Amino acid sequence: MSGAGTRRSGLLALLVALVLPAAACANEVDVAGSRESLIVGLDVPACTPGAPDEACAEAIGAAVASLEQALAGTDYRVERTYRTIPFVALDVGPDARAVLDGSPLVTSIEANRTAAPQ
Repeated sequence: MSGAGTRRSGLLALLVALVLPAAACANEVDVAGSRESLIVGLDVPACTPGAPDEACAEAIGAAVASLEQALAGTDYRVERTYRTIPFVALDVGPDARAVLDGSPLVTSIEANRTAAPQ
């Protein structure tokens, strides 16, 4: 094999080494991109304006427990619960999102994003 042929095959090997890991990373990004960070509103009638904080906290705890039962077996993680507002922050996969979309316990679903100050 000539020197030029050796250089070409060396370049080809280098390109393959550089491109294949990038392609593998692209697939990982697609998989990771299917996860969502969400703020989920919960149907908690006890949390109306003027309701006692303790009653609201208990009702929120019960609603979160019910939601977790509904999500059992799906890909989700509770990021944060709140004591005085009927919301829960979740990190979910597609199967958990489908459960949330059809749940009577859920009043709203919003993306959990940091907003710039107004």
